[in-house]
Amino acid sequence: MLGMKFINTLLVSLAIQTSVFTLFCTEAVAKAGDVRYAAIIQGKTPSKELQTLLSGLQKTLEMRVEQEIPDAGYLRYRFEQDRVFLKKALEAAGYYKATIDAGFDETTGAATFGVDTGAQYQFGDIQLIVNARGDREDKAISLPEIEKLNAKPGAPALAAAVLADEQSIAAWVDENNCLFEHRTSHQAILNHHEQRLDIEYHILAGPDARIGEIRFSGQETIADLHLRRRVSLKTGDCFRRSAINHANVALLRSGLLAKSDPVLAGTPAPDGMAPVTFLVTERAHRSIKGGASYSTDIGPGISAGWEHRNFLAHGEKFTADLSLATQERRLDTQLVKPFFLRTDQRLKFGNIIKQEDNDAFETTGLNFSAGIDRDFSNKWLLGAGLVYGFEQIRDQNSKDNFALFSIPMFAFQDRRDDLLNPQSGWTLRFETTPSIDTLGPSTSFLKNRVSGSYYQPLSSAGRSVLAVRIAAGSIAGATTDQVPATDRFYTGGGGSIRGYGFQLAGPLDAGKDPLGGRSFTELSTELRQRIGEDYGIVAFLDGGNSFDAIYPDFTGGIRWGAGLGARYYTDFGPIRADIAIPLNRRSGVDDAFQVYFSFGQAF
Repeated sequence: MLGMKFINTLLVSLAIQTSVFTLFCTEAVAKAGDVRYAAIIQGKTPSKELQTLLSGLQKTLEMRVEQEIPDAGYLRYRFEQDRVFLKKALEAAGYYKATIDAGFDETTGAATFGVDTGAQYQFGDIQLIVNARGDREDKAISLPEIEKLNAKPGAPALAAAVLADEQSIAAWVDENNCLFEHRTSHQAILNHHEQRLDIEYHILAGPDARIGEIRFSGQETIADLHLRRRVSLKTGDCFRRSAINHANVALLRSGLLAKSDPVLAGTPAPDGMAPVTFLVTERAHRSIKGGASYSTDIGPGISAGWEHRNFLAHGEKFTADLSLATQERRLDTQLVKPFFLRTDQRLKFGNIIKQEDNDAFETTGLNFSAGIDRDFSNKWLLGAGLVYGFEQIRDQNSKDNFALFSIPMFAFQDRRDDLLNPQSGWTLRFETTPSIDTLGPSTSFLKNRVSGSYYQPLSSAGRSVLAVRIAAGSIAGATTDQVPATDRFYTGGGGSIRGYGFQLAGPLDAGKDPLGGRSFTELSTELRQRIGEDYGIVAFLDGGNSFDAIYPDFTGGIRWGAGLGARYYTDFGPIRADIAIPLNRRSGVDDAFQVYFSFGQAF
């Protein structure tokens, strides 16, 4: 029985390709002047597993030869390196008695490797051995069950299984003990007579400890209390390195810090307490932003915003966003207070001042809002609030003043991999808002809306993506004329059904102005194709309509729009340019096409 260091530097699982053959012979080529280095693996492969193994090794050699070799002398060095690589890779796959008959022709640069793998070794005895550090007396700690390890007696002796076990044992020990320090390693013992590999996993266990005083150092404007709320660590908790790392990640995710490093003492105090200090560096808390958009239906628009991410020293975020467009002028302000009564809950205050002038209505309004939203463990975000708004609205029939009191509620789940350029995942959102007019005759109604999107990559690299969006809504409790024009449903435009003018895909009055409705449906599909690193093209089809009825009755049918788009991908997200045509064009209403420019994908 011979002890040796287990080979773990190379894993055969890289670049595995499956192909069936009895003699493998493919070249990996590089050149130095007129001499070409050609690495060829040859081997009799009676089983599919060995065919796959040698195929993968040959593919790996081909990947290693990617550049011009500087001189002929280097070719022999490459040959020797490839022979060592193959030997280690075969051992990592359990072939410890493999022989390689290697030859190199310096005149032609041809390197041949005749491989006889021999028998594949199997795992034998598997042991978990605890070694106590000098300052620890008790060796008893919680350990995982040997039967649950990847390395099992009688299974092929693969290096990948041992390396995976090392990581899982270390994670188990950290999670199920209170060790200030621990290290996991292994010793491999080869038995060539029985073609067996015994594994001993050694766990070096330090003293037990508990979390001591938690301190923060380096912050200038952030309240210490806010940082404490960000971390789940508590004094007296079981000491776990993973818990400290999670706390550090939580601090960085706050968006308030540029850097955070946990610092520990060399050993716990005599009472077993281990203080933790987080050395933090604040990032800039203020930022400004700007944007521009253009579409042929509503014209140009510009936007600007200011944000403060630590407004009152406890991580409060204050934002002010101004947008100026041909048909709308709007100022939104919002203050968000995190950790409101709970660590997963936020309190929000908002204010909107707006003026709109479009074909459907003219309005000047002001509203105030307050609300709470909370994250749930199943990744749902739920929220509710109060809104009181004043509006003067002029539509095709009248000019009225409204003072609406509303209670908006929503449930939202976002599983997208990226907000501005999603390539996989989905979203789902439910909204319901009861409202009552507190001026004049009492009018009340209930507005409901549901929407969702789905993103399916069509290639492994996510360069081709199918995106689908669907939405529907209904307003109950009042007639269409009783519902304020600003609260009705409209369809058509760059964020709705492309190819039709803004709000023009629904019912129109005699003057061909949009009336809006009490219900609507929308469906959008896009096929997104990335071209190179910075560009992309999109083909899309949108459909939908709005209806006077409470529920979509499809009076007037579905209006469809189709088109093509171009994308320029930046570090922040794609810049979008779309051109669309209405497939159900109405004379005197719909233009031949519409063009849209904006930042981010359409949905």
